[in-house]
Amino acid sequence: MEQKLNLGCGDDYRDGWVNADVRSEVSPDVVIDLDSLPLPFQDDTFDRILLDNVLEHTVDQLAVLRELHRVSELNAEITFRGPHWNSHGAWIDPTHTRPFSHKTFEHYLVADLFDVVQVSAKRIRFGRLLPPNIALKVADHIGQVVSEIEVTVRVRK
Repeated sequence: MEQKLNLGCGDDYRDGWVNADVRSEVSPDVVIDLDSLPLPFQDDTFDRILLDNVLEHTVDQLAVLRELHRVSELNAEITFRGPHWNSHGAWIDPTHTRPFSHKTFEHYLVADLFDVVQVSAKRIRFGRLLPPNIALKVADHIGQVVSEIEVTVRVRK
């Protein structure tokens, strides 16, 4: 049976998923603080994980990525959503510690953990006139072309 983790669920409670959040007031299945690892799950537990506007709030992204790898099965898919690093949304929220990029998952410290399988972007302003892959490239040089990114990775073991 597929095991799915909605990490940082907030108000997005999903049936059939383990819903986890740092805030007990949203009534998650499990209260988890990603700045206090390890996660309370066995190795190779999940085959699908969602972090929707979560990773940019963590203090040690590398430790979180390694821990997600630990609790994921081989070939599990993990989807990360968050503000594009070169957008206002990445910097105006005082709880953001640092943004991430689709290139984060290609960095040599985590490249052996994940394969990037899909990258998508929410294009804004003149970015809407560009094909998504071009908008992402332009957004790395000019702000306010892409507001959010979604990166799906496949876990390697």
